Amino acid sequence: MKNLKYIGLIFLFLSFLTCARERPRDIFKKINNAIKEKNEDALKNCYTKETQVLFSKLDEVQGSDIPWYKQIIEAGVQREPKIISEKIENDRAFLVVEQNQRRINLSLVKVQKEWKLDLTKELSFILSIIEQQKLMEEKQK
Repeated sequence: MKNLKYIGLIFLFLSFLTCARERPRDIFKKINNAIKEKNEDALKNCYTKETQVLFSKLDEVQGSDIPWYKQIIEAGVQREPKIISEKIENDRAFLVVEQNQRRINLSLVKVQKEWKLDLTKELSFILSIIEQQKLMEEKQK
């Protein structure tokens, strides 16, 4: 009978640990909390350093007066997307989410025990398109 009590306690302890751990899908809650609190640093912290750099480059290329993180905060809290699947491979995670009837593949990276959105691939693609458009506009002048 004592063994059952110990097994029950161990089970409760382990279930507490797994519930307390951050999961990749929790990134959307973190982003919305940062937006609610209008906390720019907390919002930036939801993205990888590389993603932050690319957002800054995007601001620069577009000539934006308002930085990306301020634009996100001004847009307000967004409805969290529906998680279709979540796959974790060591320090990388891959989410398939559905929002506005569109499926989106997202990549996350674990940095010092925290999951961060890694949008380097997407932002690099957007940046290259904008830069190509600017080059074409300059050639037409």
